[in-house]
Amino acid sequence: MSIAVDPIRVIDTPTRLIHGPGSLARLAEAVAELGVRRPMLVTDEGVVAAGIVDRVRGALGDAVLFAEVRPNPDIALVDRLADAVGTPTLADLGFSPDEIPMLARISFEDPQTQGNPRELDVADYEEIWRVSFERGA
Repeated sequence: MSIAVDPIRVIDTPTRLIHGPGSLARLAEAVAELGVRRPMLVTDEGVVAAGIVDRVRGALGDAVLFAEVRPNPDIALVDRLADAVGTPTLADLGFSPDEIPMLARISFEDPQTQGNPRELDVADYEEIWRVSFERGA
């Protein structure tokens, strides 16, 4: 007796993982489901040299590539990433420095921040937002 098992698995925990033989063929569909119009691959040169990025770009089509990732990245690397993708500044998005306390409170209460390895309070988030405005982020 044989049992048919789909080798591609989808796991939602809250991040969605799709893996298994042939799952790369479903990448464009998964990206479209998310409503992504301009996908970006963020990786390092080793993954590029291994040829993996070429395969992913083949499945995705026209994706922006940022291959400068390194261990323990500094803010300068994050700034280069923002420039590469053309991230709008907070002011471009309509925020003002007067809204820093509100943004800090929202950040502090966001359940996604609970996985942060550092303990942060609202004042820490206010500082992050203040620096972001000063940098033009």
